[in-house]
Amino acid sequence: MAHLPHVKIDHNLASHVVMLLQLAMGTLQQMAQTLNDNRIRALQPQDKPYRVKDAGGLFLDVRPTGAKFWRITYRQGKKVQTKTLGQYPTISLTAARAELSNLRLLIERGGDPKGGAVADTSMTFGQLALEWFQTKRSGWKPRYADAVWNRIAADAVPDLEHRPIASIAATDLLAVLRKMEARGVRDVSKRLRQQFQDMWMLAIVTGRAEANPAIGLNKALSASPRVKHRAALPAERVPELFRIMCGDPDMSRQTRLGLTLILHTAVRTNEIRFASWSEIDREARLWRIPGERMKMHRPHLVPLTDASLRLLDRLQALARYARKLVTLDQAAA
Repeated sequence: MAHLPHVKIDHNLASHVVMLLQLAMGTLQQMAQTLNDNRIRALQPQDKPYRVKDAGGLFLDVRPTGAKFWRITYRQGKKVQTKTLGQYPTISLTAARAELSNLRLLIERGGDPKGGAVADTSMTFGQLALEWFQTKRSGWKPRYADAVWNRIAADAVPDLEHRPIASIAATDLLAVLRKMEARGVRDVSKRLRQQFQDMWMLAIVTGRAEANPAIGLNKALSASPRVKHRAALPAERVPELFRIMCGDPDMSRQTRLGLTLILHTAVRTNEIRFASWSEIDREARLWRIPGERMKMHRPHLVPLTDASLRLLDRLQALARYARKLVTLDQAAA
């Protein structure tokens, strides 16, 4: 029977190898526990706030509202301190980790993280409004984005544009909204109030403000009058309505055909007003309305019956070479 050669074990070397393996395992475990964007997006709100740790004192504070705030715990002297960085995803995971590194370096050099978190008080309302608008407009239709900016430019910019946001109080914003109420545009003033609140939230989470003067302003605004809805037309009276419309001597042929097409397809008025002939697929007998023209931003297919196709033929004869189904000149004729 063969004997294995005798091997002399270096116990010091073996202990070093074991220590390195333990460190490597600890690093792997720490990497498995750290956050990533998929884990963050999957975090759901609970009845009470809760924390999810990343590494090095960085953690995510998940609020019952669903908001997620980056915070850092650190020790300065004998006290454990907490610093808020901002809200996810405005502050990304990469940016939060970079801020953690900066904070550790600041402490090592004897700096004070609390003192280093000085808000930028030089930002004006005009700058804040434009920055907020630029972050939001990509998710809006161009017409809606124009309406939002025009509202801000007409009602808020004249009084607030060059004022530092740190100097703007709730009373200043309320004065703007009260002027709008006096003009009778209460619903628009309520939307602008919400936009003020969103602007200051952006300023807070990015370190340019410490308080939101728009919070609570809704309590000081006039209540909107109760909406009185028109009574629905009974189905059996729809033919009567149609006869009245068709008998109107001031109604153009194109308008009459367009209204008839609405009855056949159940589309909204805007969908036919802004429709183009390129959306009509006669071979497939479909009207393909693109998502950007739909309320829910999804493409919409409308089946076309024989009667609908005949109405389209008559509309096209009136439109001649126009790109749109309904043209202003013909509708007014």
